[in-house]
Amino acid sequence: MRRHSRILLSIATTLVAISGLAQQPGRARTMLEDQSLVGPVHSVETFSAVVGQDIGNVVPSRLDVYDRDGFLIERYQYDDRGVAVFHTAIIRDHWTVIKEVNESTRQTVNRTPAGQEERQPVEMVREAYDSNGKLVSRLKGGPGRADANLGPNGATEEGRQGARETSQHGAVTRESVTVFTPDGKIVSQSDSQWSKKGDAIRDVMPDGSFTEITMNGDGYVTKLHMYIAETQTDTLTISDDKGRTLEDTQASPQSYFKSVFTYDTDGFTATEMMLSRAGKPTDKFRYQYQKDGQGNWIEQHRLAWHATDASSHWAEDQTIRRVIAYY
Repeated sequence: MRRHSRILLSIATTLVAISGLAQQPGRARTMLEDQSLVGPVHSVETFSAVVGQDIGNVVPSRLDVYDRDGFLIERYQYDDRGVAVFHTAIIRDHWTVIKEVNESTRQTVNRTPAGQEERQPVEMVREAYDSNGKLVSRLKGGPGRADANLGPNGATEEGRQGARETSQHGAVTRESVTVFTPDGKIVSQSDSQWSKKGDAIRDVMPDGSFTEITMNGDGYVTKLHMYIAETQTDTLTISDDKGRTLEDTQASPQSYFKSVFTYDTDGFTATEMMLSRAGKPTDKFRYQYQKDGQGNWIEQHRLAWHATDASSHWAEDQTIRRVIAYY
């Protein structure tokens, strides 16, 4: 359920091709497996509490809705008041995403910091090719702003009350995106390749940044390698033959994070250990669960050990509750 937000946030904002829900690496069966869920799950409402909070008094942080085949079709994210601030709706045909719509209710105000030039207007050309290399669509968008949040289809509408972004892909196996100024100067370029199931398997940027995905014969992602040239950040995720993360590593000249995971007989995360660049443990976590009649965990308790704690004792630091509805 939980992975390292500090790692994923920096990646998602840079490598757009796999940041959306529609383009996450797929599974051979359903997306429920990635959330340690089994059975005819309709929806999962998630609550999270830290030390000092009563899990019974917190508002939900997220609501995920699945279709009968186990694929995510809707997601709501809430702020600490319980107000929905982000909504994603996905129209799909099993594996293939037909359309994805993201709506944000956060207020956005464009500001130009003092002493900083406002970004110049840009236009964008997006070309899509089929498996034979034939150009099947060409979209020219703009003018916009060079710092605009360009979505997978190159069209993003922003306003004070929210943002709406749509994306579509199906038979397309390769996509080329070029952003340029009205006078023809290229601002950025990218080139993405897609598997037949709609997963981004390779994404390369002109500055050397890249994303590579390796899947086994059952369709599980066993290796995810990302590099961000601007920050010299290298991220590597190694998973087992069921797609469960075994190691997460992010390295850059300024920082280093590595986590190693083990799983119990139910396939739930059992332990997690975080290591320094020198390979020494900095934090350790153990997980305990309560399950419902379907075998899904509905409450997770995390016990933590920190090397900086002089007493070196284990203490519970987080509780996650899931309210699961079934078809």
